[in-house]
Amino acid sequence: MSSNGWPTAAQSHPSPDALLESIPVFAASPPQSKLQYLDALIAACGAPELNFLAHRLDSVLKLDFLARMPVEIRENIISYLDSEAVSACSQVCQRWKGIVSTSCAASVVLLRGMGVDRSLLARVTAFESIAQLFRDVSCSVSSLKHNKVQRNVIEGHSDRVCALYYKDGLLASAGTDSTVRITDVEKMRFERLLPCNDTTAVKFDHLSVITANFNGDLCLQDLHSSDDTPAETRWFRGHTATANCFDYSRPHDLLVSGSADWKIIVWRLSTSDVIKVYSSHSSAVTEIQLEVVKGGARSFAAEGDLVMYSKDKNICQVWLMKAPYNACIVQKALRSVDGHTFKHGLVVNSSCLVLTTRLRVHVWSKDSLLITHTVSCEHLSIPDLVAWGSQFGMLVDVFGLHVVDALTGHVIYTLHVPTLRKLDRDWTRFISGDVGWLDGFSGNDFSRLLYASATTNSYNVEALSWYPKNSHR
Repeated sequence: MSSNGWPTAAQSHPSPDALLESIPVFAASPPQSKLQYLDALIAACGAPELNFLAHRLDSVLKLDFLARMPVEIRENIISYLDSEAVSACSQVCQRWKGIVSTSCAASVVLLRGMGVDRSLLARVTAFESIAQLFRDVSCSVSSLKHNKVQRNVIEGHSDRVCALYYKDGLLASAGTDSTVRITDVEKMRFERLLPCNDTTAVKFDHLSVITANFNGDLCLQDLHSSDDTPAETRWFRGHTATANCFDYSRPHDLLVSGSADWKIIVWRLSTSDVIKVYSSHSSAVTEIQLEVVKGGARSFAAEGDLVMYSKDKNICQVWLMKAPYNACIVQKALRSVDGHTFKHGLVVNSSCLVLTTRLRVHVWSKDSLLITHTVSCEHLSIPDLVAWGSQFGMLVDVFGLHVVDALTGHVIYTLHVPTLRKLDRDWTRFISGDVGWLDGFSGNDFSRLLYASATTNSYNVEALSWYPKNSHR
């Protein structure tokens, strides 16, 4: 043995006791000497000794803190991660994969990352319910990701289709062939055919069909006609140029229309009398919507008040409609922040008002009428706005229908759709269907109609329906 107490090369077969006696000497040595000794010791080891060291060091150095900590603390830590971090944890080892797969917090994080309705997550607490929700939502996500949509072609028109409207599983299409066709898009069954003039916009309910026409007139046709009671046809005449858009409210006995003559006309729905003509726009009014205030008062309107949104290419005006509707006031005129004109699309959802320019999606709060955020869409090819929710949005361009993150604009899924027909009036004729899932997946997501558009090279309408589960068929 050398002077420092370690075995020497001359001692070829030291006893185990002699080796153990050297441990105190090793422990008392300076760090550099320890490293030199360990380096020499490893060099002298054979395969069995090195294999033993590898396994021994693995258990000493790689402490599985996640598996050892109490479940309550582990769940709390996982709840602070994002979905990418949780996915990475599940790929570390089999033990961690098992922990993630049985973790309630991990499932909630992953569901949040997939875009599940936040209010639904707050109500679901049992692990079995969360696991079932995860499976259902995964099915919805997979079906969109892999383009599992049903495509149908609606035929029957003899000229180009210029107007579409969807309500409760029925799609109305109208155009320059002077007909309105109503089709059940789930059963792909023709329901009704009505005459009309060259139509720019169409809407219907269980009582009537209303159309706006190129000559500036609007026409209401009764749907409940019989041999004894002929169909009532009522005309709304007052615009001096093409009637581009309209909306109506039966409870308020009100119809509003916007035109290329830059005017908005407020009509009595039951009599077609003109209540008031407003000339507050400086270009053609391209879109108009009515909304009843629900869910509490706003900064400018009380519960139950009627609000109107009217848009041209430069501004979107927000009106408070007070009976008798002959002195309505513009509450605010909304403009783009990037200096570009507005494109087709006006979305009014449960919490916000959404408009687009060629570069950005603009989102305003419906309560304060202040802009909350904008979303860049420069990575797309000048898209048009289809629909928008709190979790997802839908934009369409020449490359497809894009489902994007409503906060970042990141494209999540792209569905291939036919080339859009661009009309002479500077907007595109397409429509969204059942898109309540844009506020977040619920596990029971499906869309009898996801999207429909007039095709470019024919007089047909192509409809995309979405059925994530076979049980919905």
